[in-house]
Amino acid sequence: MIRNPLGSRQRLTTAAVGVVHASRIRLAGYQDRLRALSPRLVMERGYCLVRRPDGTLLRVATELSVGDAITVEFARGEADARVETVREREDDAGE
Repeated sequence: MIRNPLGSRQRLTTAAVGVVHASRIRLAGYQDRLRALSPRLVMERGYCLVRRPDGTLLRVATELSVGDAITVEFARGEADARVETVREREDDAGE
């Protein structure tokens, strides 16, 4: 039996193209997942980051005192502010 080297080459090329295509699809999925986790994307939905003057992120309001300086970072821009009132949410009291 005589093998056709051109047919083997075509099958190999087709297989390689399939592998590259599948890899691109997987990569696009990873990019979408990574983008969804981006703090910037979350901020585009209306959330903000609040930092102390030294740049430390604040996660809990009770870490602040009246008069503390903070920086509020929005999706586009930031603002400096001073704390006037600190309130603990009732549903957070037991945590």
